[in-house]
Amino acid sequence: MSMLFTLLILGGDTLTLTNGEIFVGKVVAQNEQRLWLKLEKGGVLTFPRDRIAKLDAADTASPAPAAVRTPAPESRKGSSPAAAPAKMPGGKAAPTIAVVTQKDMGRYALKCPAGFEKDPAAPPPFVCVLNEPATGARMTLWAESFDKGIEDAAEKVRAEIGAGLVAEQEFRLRDAEISGRLFESEVVSERETRGELQVVFVRDGVLFKLGGGVRKDRIEQYRDLFHEVFAGFKLAPAPPDRSAGALPAAGKKTRAPKGAPRAAVAPGPPPPKEQPR
Repeated sequence: MSMLFTLLILGGDTLTLTNGEIFVGKVVAQNEQRLWLKLEKGGVLTFPRDRIAKLDAADTASPAPAAVRTPAPESRKGSSPAAAPAKMPGGKAAPTIAVVTQKDMGRYALKCPAGFEKDPAAPPPFVCVLNEPATGARMTLWAESFDKGIEDAAEKVRAEIGAGLVAEQEFRLRDAEISGRLFESEVVSERETRGELQVVFVRDGVLFKLGGGVRKDRIEQYRDLFHEVFAGFKLAPAPPDRSAGALPAAGKKTRAPKGAPRAAVAPGPPPPKEQPR
C-alpha cells in the first residue's frame, strides 16, 4: 500500500456535486480520496471524490511536482492534508520567515514569526517555538546554513527519522513560492506512541524546518494546526550584507576616505634598448 498526496493552491473554483449542489470558493488541498474547499464567506468544507461531479477552476494552477511514494503500514489509512486558512487562529497576521545575514556558529539567525516565541533554553538553530494548549503540541521552527538542494535535505531528514518514517510527500505553497517535503513519522516509547510532522525546504542557502508532534490519538487535530501555521508563512527577502569585506554592488565605484594615502602605482617594464646597427 502506498500514499499519494498532492497539495495545490488554486483560486475562485466552482465545485459541482453529483446531487446538483454547487459550491464556490478556493481549493486549498486535495488528494486521491478527498478535496478541501475554502468558501468565499469563510470556513472549509471537505468532499469525498465520489461525490464530486465536476470542478471548474478559475485559473490554471502551475503543475504540481511529482509526488513521492513511500510504503505505509497496511493497517493505517492514508493521511489527509488539512485545509489551510490564510490567517492563524485569533486573527493574527500571517507569520513571516525572515532570514538575517549575521551568522552565529555557522548558522543563520532567525526572526520568530507571529505566534512563535524564542526558546532561551534551546541551542541554535532551535530558536522559535509555538506551544498549542488544545493539542499539547510543541511546534519548532529552525534554520541552518545549507549549500545543497532539497534532495540532499530530504536525504538528511530521512536518515534522522530512520525506521519511524511513515510517509514522505511533496509539499507546495504557490503563494509563497515554497516547494519542499512533508515527512510524517511515528516515535514509539514505553509510555506512548507519538505522531510527528515535519516540513523541510531550502531557500537561498538556508535549510528551513518546521516540525513537532503529539500523542498519536491527537495527530489529526495536530495536522490541522500544522497546515494552518505553515500555510501562512511568507518568506521575507534577506537584508543586504553590510559586513566588512562585502563586495560593492555592480556598477558602483568606491572612493577612498579623505586623507587616505593613494595606492602606489607599480612601475611598468623598462623600454627596450636600441640595438647598434
